Amino acid sequence: MKRLKVVIIILVIALIANAVLCLFKVIDSKIGMSISLLMLGVLNIIYAYNSFKNEKKMDAILFLMSSIFVIFVGLYTMYLYKSVG
Repeated sequence: MKRLKVVIIILVIALIANAVLCLFKVIDSKIGMSISLLMLGVLNIIYAYNSFKNEKKMDAILFLMSSIFVIFVGLYTMYLYKSVG
């Protein structure tokens, strides 16, 4: 359980850092958005695992479905920006 909290904290800090870098135009916001979506998808998978472990199966299914959608959108936007630019 403590390892999950550490991983969640690290991912949230990385998301905040990514948002700040995009805000100040250090990295391209198109790439930063795709990276943020992928990190949010991983974070939702961790939440799904945690919910499943705590016997909240409906929450786990919803988290897993949302993570699959968010990761798909992140990969799709990454593909679109790579093929256009």
